[in-house]
Amino acid sequence: MAFSVMDFRGKMAAHSLARSNRFEVIIVPPTPLSGYGREVSIMAESVTMPGMSITSKPFKTWGPNHQLPVGSDYGGDGININFYIDGRMELKRFFDTWMEMTVTGNDYLVKYQQEYSTSIYIYHLNEIEVPTYAIELIDAFPKSMAPIHFDSNATNQFVRLNTTIAFRRWKEHR
Repeated sequence: MAFSVMDFRGKMAAHSLARSNRFEVIIVPPTPLSGYGREVSIMAESVTMPGMSITSKPFKTWGPNHQLPVGSDYGGDGININFYIDGRMELKRFFDTWMEMTVTGNDYLVKYQQEYSTSIYIYHLNEIEVPTYAIELIDAFPKSMAPIHFDSNATNQFVRLNTTIAFRRWKEHR
């Protein structure tokens, strides 16, 4: 079937294209941090929706090799979520505490997964703020926080916290 400009224009008139600035991130804090809730989610500046890949190995019964699936990977090393930091640094404290809940700083013991992991929801929104697609990151936790850079010459700049979130897998959230 040949490309039709009229068909493309009709599709765009009916559904438009997805916009990358229309999103929402909802972090369900682990129980000890439940007081933070919505305050963390509204500070998300950007997020990377994870991909997925199928791991395969060559297989040969007769003739040339062909690939057979042997597993799946739901995000590799995690995804990035970047946040604006509020003037009281509460968001920074939230992630400091969450990471301390994962591996304690005094004795370096790793806690049980159910004590620190949670669900994180990533929504794509349309022009009227209605979700069109959503995923749930399962067993998510902050894997790293990037250093924060302060600069006395940077007027009218906001402080940002760049995080990498690890997770077991993701699924479409309906």
